Amino acid sequence: MMTCINRTGRDALVAMAMIAIVATQCSVARAQALQQLALVCEIEKKWQCDLNNGCVQVKPTVVNRIKTSSSTTTYSRCDTKGCDDYRATASMSGAFMNLDVPGHGMIARFGNDGSFSEAVTLMQTHLISFGSCRRETVR
Repeated sequence: MMTCINRTGRDALVAMAMIAIVATQCSVARAQALQQLALVCEIEKKWQCDLNNGCVQVKPTVVNRIKTSSSTTTYSRCDTKGCDDYRATASMSGAFMNLDVPGHGMIARFGNDGSFSEAVTLMQTHLISFGSCRRETVR
């Protein structure tokens, strides 16, 4: 750990510049981690919520697949009828990767421990899911 105790103004500026370089390198490493990622996420618990019935636990019927490259992120929701693919925006927030699917009422969050949560809206129904993800081989 670096300290700036009893340093001249010039040394303190050098120390701050070094901290800025390390912070930039960490941001680059996070961005690179998003470049070639493929996950399959299985839902373990799911709730369906609406105004009339409140929230009721329902059987999960969807598997999610996430693929990122240097230029795009695809969020796929797959069931027995096939997969619906959506272009998503990925961002890092601490130990979590957040995905937003603009215009479709879907957000998801992934922990570096494999945890997963998703919120999806369909008309006035809200689906809240929790599960886990594992890496898939990038094809």
